[in-house]
Parts: sequence; structure tokens; C-alpha cells
Amino acid sequence: MMKKSRSNAKKNTLLLCVSILFAMVLSEIIVRLFNLSPTVSEIQLGHYRLSENPLVRFELKKNAPYVHKDFQNFFTNSFGFVERDWTVPKEEDVTRIAVLGDSVTMAISVPYGQRYTDLLQNQLNQAFPATTHEVLNLGVGGYNFLQEIALFEEKYELIRPDMVIYGYCLNDANPVADGGVYQGLLDQMDREATSWLSSQRKGLQNRMMRALLRSHLFKLIYFHYTTSLKSGKSDPIMLRGSSYILETGFTILSTLKKRHGFKACIVIFPAFRDFSDYKYGSLHRLLIEKSTQYGIEVFDLLQAFQKKSKEDGRDFRSTPEDYCHMNALGHQVAADAIFKNVFLKEHSP
Repeated sequence: MMKKSRSNAKKNTLLLCVSILFAMVLSEIIVRLFNLSPTVSEIQLGHYRLSENPLVRFELKKNAPYVHKDFQNFFTNSFGFVERDWTVPKEEDVTRIAVLGDSVTMAISVPYGQRYTDLLQNQLNQAFPATTHEVLNLGVGGYNFLQEIALFEEKYELIRPDMVIYGYCLNDANPVADGGVYQGLLDQMDREATSWLSSQRKGLQNRMMRALLRSHLFKLIYFHYTTSLKSGKSDPIMLRGSSYILETGFTILSTLKKRHGFKACIVIFPAFRDFSDYKYGSLHRLLIEKSTQYGIEVFDLLQAFQKKSKEDGRDFRSTPEDYCHMNALGHQVAADAIFKNVFLKEHSP
């Protein structure tokens, strides 16, 4: 009787394990099929260092290669941006345009020279040859809106632009959109101060996390539930949330604009999902409302991408699973629309 009971217990345990495995595989298929998981780009910690500015939190290393196995390779300049060095102070006959943003603007998914900032500079210099236009790409992968504005404020004297454009991605008010960079740098600093055994354990955890991120089901659960709860316990920016990021970022940008007299424009990039049934209009309207409230010009790229998509149905995504970062065609569409609607409109009679 005892043997039969043990045999039934083993069968039930095996059946339970098979059922759980089947449920997980089925859930993974459903999450992938309906694109329910967030887009997560692995950001290499070696490209960054901690910042002394509590609002900036981390920054790109200066004069360093930005190498990623899946993307283009770049070098940061002496100011810590993926851009050529520029003259300090700015030459009098140069119109300088600083373009702020996150990884969408930094754009390591396309070769240097094909980013929308590079294309925009070429268009401006061809259309208005009497003036030299410098379009500086100051995007930093993993930044939110407040981080980018705070870094611009910190480095303003090195830049002194005539105009500021902020390339706004729809997750730029998300306190945990940095791909774990800030927490990773803090952990790295802790590891340097701990024992060898503790360091090895942390390294194993990081390797396990990279493996788990291959699962769309895991990404859905982890980033939608676990990350926000974990970060909210100790991070003051997380505690205050998206509204704090937007309000503080707009306040700083508006103050700098009034103090220094440069022009400013928020350019909104859409999520590259189904344009025929677009579900993120409320986020666009929020940004337009905030920009207007703070007296900052705003231009929404959604219509330009919808029109281009309707014309030829081509894809703007850098990879099929990435709904934020653009391929070369996406950068061309963005540059053309910004040039036409922000700059040509300004020079039209």
C-alpha cells in the first residue's frame, strides 16, 4: 500500500511539473504572439560611469568606444557624447542646434551620418548656405526626460546653442527606462568594495538575468511588476514618478530658455506599432499640453510616420521586436518632417 502511495505521488508530481511547463510554454507563445512584453535593449555598463549630479545619476564615459554586438560602433567625444567635438566657444557665424534625447536620438542602430540629426544638418546647410548650421547629437541611451535636461543644464556653457530640440520617446517619463544601468553601476561599486566570493555571486546573477531576458514572459512579469516595486523603495525619483520627471524637466528647460534666449522645440516620436489602430494618442496629447503650458514649441511626428506607412507600408523599426528605435528609413522620415515643419515653416514668408 505504501509503495502504491509513493508511486501515485511521483506520478502526480511529474504530472504537475509537466502541466506547469506546458502552461509556461503556452504563456510564452501568447506573450510573443500579441507583443505583450516591453522592448528591452541590453545596455552595456562599461560605457557609463556614475555622475555626481543626483538628477543625472549616470553619464557616458568621455573619449571612449561605444561598442555593442548588435549595433553600430561609435566613439564618445571629449564632452561625453556620441558626437564629433565642437568648438568652445561657438564661432559667431555658426548656428548651433543641440538635439537632446535618449537612445532613439543617440541612434546606435544606424551608421554615423544616417541619424536624423546628421541628415537634418545636411538639409539645413544645403537650404541655407549663407549660414553654417551645426546640429549636435546629445542623446544618451537609457536617459529619461529629466536626466537629459539636467545634463544639458550642467554642460550648457560648453554648448551654448541657438536652438534646442528634444527628441521625445514615449517612455521618457518612465523612471525605470534605463535598462538597469543606474542600479547596475551601484551594484558594480558595491562589488568593488566586497569580497571575491560576493563579487562572483553577483556576476552569476547578472549572467542569469541576461539569460532570463530572452523570455518575453519573464520580461512582461519582471518589468511591469517587479522593477517598479523594487526601485520605488529607495529611489526618490521613482517615489515621485513620471509627473515629477516631466514637471521638473520642463521647469528647468523653460527657465534656461528664458535666461539664455535660445529657441526650444519638443519633437514627439511615436511608438512604431499599428498606425491604423494607434493606441498611444493620450501620451502625445499629454506632451503637447505640457509643452504649451511651459511656452515651448512642440511638433508631433506621428502624422508624418502614419502618412509614410500608408504610402508604401514599409517598416521603420530597427528590429522586428523593437517598437522604439528606428532604422535608416525612420531617421530619414524624421529628419524630413522636422526640417519641413520646424525650420522651413520658420523661414516661410
